[in-house]
Amino acid sequence: MQFEVERKFRISDAEAGQLPDRLKSLGFEFIENVLTTDIFLPVEAEDEMLRLRTQDSNGRSKLLITHKRWVVLEDGHKERQEAEEMIGELTKQAFLLLAHQIPKEKLPPNSKRRDFYQGELAGEQCLICLDTAEGIGKYSGHYLEVELLVANHEEIAGARNKVLAFAKELLGEARQPEALTYMEMLKASLAAGP
Repeated sequence: MQFEVERKFRISDAEAGQLPDRLKSLGFEFIENVLTTDIFLPVEAEDEMLRLRTQDSNGRSKLLITHKRWVVLEDGHKERQEAEEMIGELTKQAFLLLAHQIPKEKLPPNSKRRDFYQGELAGEQCLICLDTAEGIGKYSGHYLEVELLVANHEEIAGARNKVLAFAKELLGEARQPEALTYMEMLKASLAAGP
């Protein structure tokens, strides 16, 4: 399990159109465009997330199971600890069957288009995602995600600073990261109603 130091920023249509060229000029390579469909499974703890993801790209599909949990660090900040594995269709169906046995709120599947870019940020491998999220009410739109993965607590504060500084460089201004996860956006959108 590793720590995912990631920040997500709401971006405009114009920024979504300009960022691919900007990333390429900074040495980031386009990896792929994918359509992700997420099913969030019910969990007991509020600070955890269990997600089944179908990821479609270039006519290929893969299934992933992801477990994330928030960890409060010594500095009072929270970061997500993440474990992710590829699974088969039978395993996916088993998880869905088990999820139906848990008497908790069920969320509908949620999809987004995602362009992946990879490059180097201050000597470390960095993953950039340009997302277009739909079907989540007022939260629908374009997002930039900047992510570094670190193995231990000692690296988190430095990685957090690198991510925020790079987002500022990309966007041309300091901008507050989006506080909600996509799962939280989906919940809030459903609670708000049509």
